[in-house]
Amino acid sequence: MERMESPVIRWLLEGDVAVQYQTHRDLLGSPPEITQALQNRIASEGFGKRFIEKRDVQTGLWGNGVYSPKWISMHYTLLDLKNLGIAPACPPYVDSVTTLLNWLWECGERSKRHRYTDLCVSAMLLGMCAYGGVQSPKLAEIVNYLLDKQYPDGGWNCAWGERRPA
Repeated sequence: MERMESPVIRWLLEGDVAVQYQTHRDLLGSPPEITQALQNRIASEGFGKRFIEKRDVQTGLWGNGVYSPKWISMHYTLLDLKNLGIAPACPPYVDSVTTLLNWLWECGERSKRHRYTDLCVSAMLLGMCAYGGVQSPKLAEIVNYLLDKQYPDGGWNCAWGERRPA
């Protein structure tokens, strides 16, 4: 039976390959052979390709920085690639997430700047690593760090060190 597609769905399916992938995955419930084929194209077409091309092959960085400049650095570009739906095993993604993990989580819960790592940044890093299938004992450290900073009501606050209730 042929499904009827709305003008909005048709418009989404004419967009960037990442939009096509998310439309098939999230709105149409398409079979894996369709969604995986689209997902595998994200790194080589459209927005995904443009992001990958901005990576400095010498340093592995985007925006000349690991966490800043904000929005164009390695951290935020990897988050964007994950959100676009890049294939989790894409080598530039996995290599860069591993580099990011090693840079941001060098000595347990303290970063290279010898201050506590931000909870939000830690959670985003954990999500990117899990998405890319990165294997490291540092991931258990991050999970423990996050769980240790959880409030009694089940939530978190990035300013936990300043206002943590007893």
